[in-house]
Amino acid sequence: MPRPRGYLVMPGWPEIEARVAAHGLRCRRLTEPVEIDLERYRLGTPRFAERTFQGLTRVEAAATVERGRFRLPAGALWVPADQPDFEVAVQLFEPDAPDSLLRWGLLSRLFEQKEWIGGATLEDEAQRLLGDPAVAAAWEEALRNPEFAASRERRYLWWYQRTPYYDRERDVLPVYRLPGPPPAGWETTGSCLPAPSPAVTGASTSS
Repeated sequence: MPRPRGYLVMPGWPEIEARVAAHGLRCRRLTEPVEIDLERYRLGTPRFAERTFQGLTRVEAAATVERGRFRLPAGALWVPADQPDFEVAVQLFEPDAPDSLLRWGLLSRLFEQKEWIGGATLEDEAQRLLGDPAVAAAWEEALRNPEFAASRERRYLWWYQRTPYYDRERDVLPVYRLPGPPPAGWETTGSCLPAPSPAVTGASTSS
């Protein structure tokens, strides 16, 4: 993929902001929401290393690019490409980079499912959804797989993913790519973050 014109980091990820600050990358904090054409990565099932390395559990996950118009909230962090050390940002943010934050296991909480719904609620949702012939046909097709039919967990997840309760931002890397020119007013002159603590400074891009 061609390099982006910059990255946008969703708020609520101090793990990412700490590394941006540690490497002295120029950035700008958005003061209001923005709706803009972006690219993002949706991650597949993670594979965690059996042993830790330097106190971290490395992880691999296939990444699929999604393109569209997304609305990002105020507080998102803009890291532009027009700076000398932008290669560091690429190595931090691109999921396939050997030293990316994802591969070092620093973003693994994005794989966590934070909320579930009870069986009775799911049953009600399933009955409602079965009124759609397309859903009913897909369910019958799924049940033809003996392993699926025998797995209560997989059957639950099949229905849960089709309900309004499912978190569709789960497994989405919280770093968006801007393929086009940045909007006016996004210029940066330096870091917008406080100085990092010694715990996150170091030689490698991940530390």
